[in-house]
This record gives sequence, structure tokens and C-alpha cells, in this order.
Amino acid sequence: TNYESRKARHIAANPNVESQTGRTAVMRGPVVYCLEDVDNPCPVDQVALAETAAIDTEHRGELLGGVTVLKVQGKRRGIVETDDGLGVIENDVELTMVPYYAWDNREAGNMVVWIPTELPEAASMENATLAVVAKSSASHCHSADATLAVNDNILPANSNDHSIPRMTWWSHRGSEEWVALGFDKPHTFSKMEIYWFDDTGRGACRVPASWKLLYKDGERWQPVQATSSYGVARDQFHT
Repeated sequence: TNYESRKARHIAANPNVESQTGRTAVMRGPVVYCLEDVDNPCPVDQVALAETAAIDTEHRGELLGGVTVLKVQGKRRGIVETDDGLGVIENDVELTMVPYYAWDNREAGNMVVWIPTELPEAASMENATLAVVAKSSASHCHSADATLAVNDNILPANSNDHSIPRMTWWSHRGSEEWVALGFDKPHTFSKMEIYWFDDTGRGACRVPASWKLLYKDGERWQPVQATSSYGVARDQFHT
């Protein structure tokens, strides 16, 4: 009986909760688990998990003060970089889940508890750039936001657009913060665009006082010699 109580199991979402329709969660005993980008081979918003997928346990004494992780086979659909440019792939992936209580104790990234049982649509290829295949990270990310919003190819209608995913450093104010895009191999870029979130009149997020663009040269971050100003105006891209 004690062993059975500690077996990992799928939990179907309540059908009355429309936002979780067609999703599953995973529990081991009383502990709820989640997926984080930092543990997995692709962004966790690109994966699906069958409700019948077998779940293996593995204790890691060095991780997060000592936790039992879950290993499960899922599927992934997303945009990847190919020899011919960008393309959409669908493949099997091994997913690693950690206890929900321990999430966001490493690098900031995306997290999901309720996982789709059917593959989500891949990001739109329309106007997609190499940025969509980068791994996003940040010095901090508000728990209701996601670093993936930096490069998900979903464009805002304005700086106060709450209808799409966003990345903010809330509630850090007056501090120096960073967000980074990491690529599997070196690339040459000629342009970078950024669109600031600012919910004046609704919340307390504001554009930064100033910012700068860096690139990684070996182990050092070097400033980019930009050909235009580092703008902070709302409702527009800064290039």
C-alpha cells in the first residue's frame, strides 16, 4: 500500500475548467510535478504527453537539495533550424519533471503543470527569424510570465497588450536585469528588434531607463557597436 501511494500517476483536468481541457498533470503521492525548460531538450510549450505514458522515477541527491525526478516519453512539435533554414519538426522527446514546489530555483524559464495530451500547433513560420530557435533565459522572470515570450514570434498590438504571452522582470524595480538568447552554434546577425512592455494605466511595469545589447565572445560579453539609438519609447519596435 505504501509503495502504491508513491507511484507516479496521471491526473486528468476537471472538464469544467475550460483552460485545462485536453491536458494532464502528473503526481507522485501528494506531490505535484511540472516541466521546466532548464531540464528538457526543447521549450516545454512545444510538448504533449499521453495520459497513458509510462513514468519512471530517479532520485537525484544533488538536485534542488535532493529530489526525485520523473522521466517520461513525450512528443514535441516546433520550429527548428535546418541546413536549408527554418522548418517544423515533430519527434519523440524524453521529458524530465521536477516537483512543482521546487520550480524556478535555477535559471528563469518556462514552466507547465497541465500538459497537453495532443501536440500544440507550431509557432507561425510567417516572418519567423532565427530568434525563434534560440533558448531564452533571464536574470528574473515574473511567475505569471515566460521568457519564451521574448522570441515566440507573436507580435503585440501595443505595449499594453495583455492578450499575448509576455516576459517581465516584475517585481524587480530599479535594478539591473538581463535577458539572453542562446543558439546552438554561432550566427552572424545584422539586426535586432525589441518591443517594450509597459502597462501604464493598468499596472506598474515600465520601460527601462536605459539598455544595451551584448554578444558573447568566448566567455566574455562584449558590447555591440549599434548603428541606431537604444530606444525606450512605447508602442514600437526599436531596431
